[in-house]
Amino acid sequence: MEVVGVIAAIPGLIEIVQALTTAVQGLAKRKVATKTAEELHLQLKDIEETLKDLQNRWRQNPLGQSQLQRLSPALTQLRLELSSIKDKLQSSKITKDPARFFRKAIFLTTSLDKTLKESLTRLTQAKTSLTLILAHHHDRQAEVFKELRRCYSIREIKKTLSQVPHDLDREYHRLFQRLMGRTGGTLAKPSISMKRARGILSTILACPEPLTAEELCYAYASQENTSGNIEDDLIAAEGITDSCGDFLRVTEGRYHLVHTSAADFLTRPAEEWRDEDSDIDYFRVDPGEAQQSMCTACLGYMETLDWGYPLTDNGARDLPSKYPFFLHSTKFFPYHFAKAMALGRGSWANPYLAQFAGTRQACLLFEYAASTAQNGLQDGEMGELLYWLELVDAGINLPISQFIHAYEIELEHRRHQFGPANSRYQSWEALSLLFPVDLPQKRDIQPLAGFSKPEKLVSRIRETPFRALPDYLAQPQNLGIPQVSQKVQALSNVLGGFRETATDLMALSMDSLPAPMIFFGKALAAYRSDWSMAQRLATISIRKSKGKGDLFEAACLLDIAFGMNREDAKDWDDVEDILWQALGILDQLPPQPQNQFYKGKEVAKETACRLRDLVGKERKKTSNRMWEYLLRNTAIEIKSRIRCLYLVAEEYLDKGNYAEAASWAGEAVAMGEGSKHTMCLDPLLIQRDAFDFLNDTQKCVAVSLKILDFLEPSGRDQEEQKSDRRIQRETQLCIATSLAIQGDLEEARSWYCKAADGAGSLPTDEQHPLYTGTSTTFPT
Repeated sequence: MEVVGVIAAIPGLIEIVQALTTAVQGLAKRKVATKTAEELHLQLKDIEETLKDLQNRWRQNPLGQSQLQRLSPALTQLRLELSSIKDKLQSSKITKDPARFFRKAIFLTTSLDKTLKESLTRLTQAKTSLTLILAHHHDRQAEVFKELRRCYSIREIKKTLSQVPHDLDREYHRLFQRLMGRTGGTLAKPSISMKRARGILSTILACPEPLTAEELCYAYASQENTSGNIEDDLIAAEGITDSCGDFLRVTEGRYHLVHTSAADFLTRPAEEWRDEDSDIDYFRVDPGEAQQSMCTACLGYMETLDWGYPLTDNGARDLPSKYPFFLHSTKFFPYHFAKAMALGRGSWANPYLAQFAGTRQACLLFEYAASTAQNGLQDGEMGELLYWLELVDAGINLPISQFIHAYEIELEHRRHQFGPANSRYQSWEALSLLFPVDLPQKRDIQPLAGFSKPEKLVSRIRETPFRALPDYLAQPQNLGIPQVSQKVQALSNVLGGFRETATDLMALSMDSLPAPMIFFGKALAAYRSDWSMAQRLATISIRKSKGKGDLFEAACLLDIAFGMNREDAKDWDDVEDILWQALGILDQLPPQPQNQFYKGKEVAKETACRLRDLVGKERKKTSNRMWEYLLRNTAIEIKSRIRCLYLVAEEYLDKGNYAEAASWAGEAVAMGEGSKHTMCLDPLLIQRDAFDFLNDTQKCVAVSLKILDFLEPSGRDQEEQKSDRRIQRETQLCIATSLAIQGDLEEARSWYCKAADGAGSLPTDEQHPLYTGTSTTFPT
């Protein structure tokens, strides 16, 4: 109840602050101003002491504590400034030297006025937020407990717990009605403030992370003006709070909704809106429409930019500071596009993307990506390009032909304008490594002649961790860039028939091509099993990155070691030296997931705990906001994390450490259960086998039932069903055996029969004896 007291005091505090502002402006009324300052000083001190008391009481219960903590700095700052001006107002010098006193007082008042405005905004936001949260929890207790008494199944209980209380919906309804009344708008004729509020709320809901005021203003203007000058529709930051300040909160300069229940209220399907909300349905946000609008805004904004020539003019780093909405539009466009596709906007998305792919801006965006890749992963810039992997899982046909046509036009434009000897032309020509185009000029590139061999770090060790490395590196998932085995097929499609082209990859001018692009070409060559070409490209890449100590140098060293071992498995000492060079580089890099990946199985015992901290379900947060978004929110990176956990679990199972295998596999299963797009079968199988070896029959049965649910026809296509029948039979037998060990013979008999019946769908030579035999004897 103390919190309610604090909230109730805030309106009175605001009135006193406003009164003081008026009083200080009339400094001639010395007694009035002094009295008001004293009253406010006491009010502030009382409320601040109440807050400190509350914070001490709520140390064990953090609910709402963060909201209250935000009030304390504002109150402290106001108390200090008002105490200072009170001292000045009480000074006897006011009668001796009025002019000097007034100059000092006016200076203090100017500072105070700025602080008051900022504090009033924070206090108002905190008041609104706290009120909604308190209303939410109070109503939720009353409503939910009432509904829970009427529930008779788990499904009904879950549905009840997920519902938003009706009274909280009514509070949002009231706020929107007040906005309409204040601005004089109606459903038939919405006011400018209503249109602005809907646009801003739609933008905030569509974005994966909060926007700054400047970004939000540009995002709104880019959606409003799709054909003219975006600056014509720019709004001031005050326009944001004026139109929908009741629903927003600002944290570290970024705008987001005051509470998650507001998002639930605004994005409900039209049929779920209550009849009593029909008078405010103008503000309803359709998620698909919001994502489509943001796609249009991002591409429209990019089309207005002066990109320069990022690869050669060194202007790539200046673009984010030059254009306020640049980072969001280039980084999150694929997110908005993939979400729009997932929400049923494919009929719009594909033609729109095809249109953009044929423009010069698409070419310059690609060149910017190449320039960013050239700067490496050290400062996190390259990681931002990984957002574009969202398009791999979006299920779209990228317009390769349109882009290649635009590429050729841009190439001819640069040849005509700058000449074939100019770096702008040569750098763009070199990017044709990734496209099926023929270039007339060819040149031979000699492999790098040997590597410096450091002192043998493991010469005295009989069994080094590298002894198991060749077989491991032979697995396709360890070639080239992380997770090539999972992604290269989709990426090859993106590059439009690159695997079928007869163009010699070496027939290029490599001097101006970034090492990451050569490295990527090497990955594609390895995928085609063109090992000779892959090693030649790796040699070129290491020559360009040698001595930089970055991820590309380490990865290329690993690739060369793999190629050497593949050609001559007897030359192990040289391979081992190169591997130590690579690991020495990786140990100096920040502990990001892609760096740990390359350390691989050969040092799994030393890095398993760090790997778990980076990719596990309860992973430790990093300071890199981009990595946090990727690893927590994108399906492709969640699958990568699951893959890492699964590989470690598989190793533990092979080595006979069944407890660790079950633990790692269980973490992978728990991570994948959050979405049908990330749920994987392999970790479940590891769990089943581990519990079977541990004779933990109860857990073995529980995991086996999950496997059977996963293999249900509704979630698998016909080909998958065919390949899964063997797994289904093995799992049924596992359940039957576990139940028999537990003594539940009747249930065990039922599962044995199911396994026997299922064997009939297998090929004859794989049918189980239970099916072909004439009789079966069960324990009695």
